[in-house]
Amino acid sequence: MKISVIVVAYNSRDEIEKCLRSILDCGIARHYDLETFVFDNCSADGTREYLQANLSRYHRIGLEIFLLKKNFGMSRAVNMGLSMSSGDFILVLNPDVEVDASLTDLVDFARLHPCTICAPTIDVVAQRFPNSVWIFLDRTLVGYFLKKLGLYSEYFGGYYVTNDRPRNPPSRVDMPGASALLFSRDTYRAIRRCGKFFDEQFPVFWNDVDMSLRASEMEIYSWIVPSCRVKHESGGTWRNDSALYTALMYRGLRKFIAKWDISPKTLRFLIALDAILGFPIYVIVRGVTAATEISATRFRLML
Repeated sequence: MKISVIVVAYNSRDEIEKCLRSILDCGIARHYDLETFVFDNCSADGTREYLQANLSRYHRIGLEIFLLKKNFGMSRAVNMGLSMSSGDFILVLNPDVEVDASLTDLVDFARLHPCTICAPTIDVVAQRFPNSVWIFLDRTLVGYFLKKLGLYSEYFGGYYVTNDRPRNPPSRVDMPGASALLFSRDTYRAIRRCGKFFDEQFPVFWNDVDMSLRASEMEIYSWIVPSCRVKHESGGTWRNDSALYTALMYRGLRKFIAKWDISPKTLRFLIALDAILGFPIYVIVRGVTAATEISATRFRLML
């Protein structure tokens, strides 16, 4: 059996090395035939140079690298990798994810449940698809402080499953996130019938939620396999670029609520208003320059 691994990197020099080493060291190449595609979205931090210099080191996992001439975004690069892949199963990984030997548990589950999307235990997983209330509470400073005060913890808890909550045996969730996903080629082909695997109007954020929604409409469901655990060094790409993170997050959110008709006018107004009211808090936390950029970006993108 063959597994295709697809990783999209952007300014991920340290993360991509750890990710590739973990794939090499976890032992999965001893059980399955692997092809590993790494797409670099025009990094400027040494990621490309590392990949070029160490290509031969990863020959056992069938590494091929693609140095893109500009940043196409995660969604388009993953779609490119999917179109090139030939594996019976496909593993999509973020560059800041490290796997271990428990990855075989994920593969075993996927083989027994071929028309599913499988994910390991990783960070926080959304148990249900978002509605207008969830989006407002989760993407505004108002919601953040309500959560801190415990004023809607019961409601919010219904949406998220965290690592400190036991999940045995494997459990079904609405959207496992795209940090680490495993699915069969038949699943991929089925999702492709209603468009590309990732809708490229969501270059980075909300692509996984949109894909999971489309898949669920075809009765393709997502599962968390608790015996498979990975390490996720979240936020590596955005560590020094909060403005870009904000722009991509809220641009994607605006398109998402419009595409799925989730109270678009009301939500856009409330999030834009929150950006204005939250400006003093951003000043305290981030400083005047960053606060101005973040609040202005959120306001501009949501109206």
